[in-house]
Amino acid sequence: IDGREIFVAGRAEPGRRERPQSAADVLVVAPYNAQVNLLRNRLAQAGFPDTPVGTVDAFQGQEAPVVVLSMTASARDRVSRGMAFLFDVHRLNVAISRGQVAAYVLRSRALTDIAPASPRDLLALGAFLELTGNP
Repeated sequence: IDGREIFVAGRAEPGRRERPQSAADVLVVAPYNAQVNLLRNRLAQAGFPDTPVGTVDAFQGQEAPVVVLSMTASARDRVSRGMAFLFDVHRLNVAISRGQVAAYVLRSRALTDIAPASPRDLLALGAFLELTGNP
């Protein structure tokens, strides 16, 4: 495997073989356009210009073997559209369900160090913490 490929084992399905996946087989998802642009530039500089990067909305209906979700913000005061937007369970579901084999959520631990403002925000935070394995 050269530096431009990753290996992703496929699901154990009859007749399906494992194969090396190219960088184009990884979707990188971010909630904000500014983060999408930054990630595109950084991936291109790192030698992965073919890796698709877009917002949750842009990838609706698309799939790939691997999805990487960048939660973008490192703290509550850095979230431009509010925590309800960032932790929206429907948007998170759309983002991670694009992955056919694996989905990874990248985030700062400080992002969830908040006091929810409403019962709805509490439910969204709880669902996010459960999703990321941090109950």
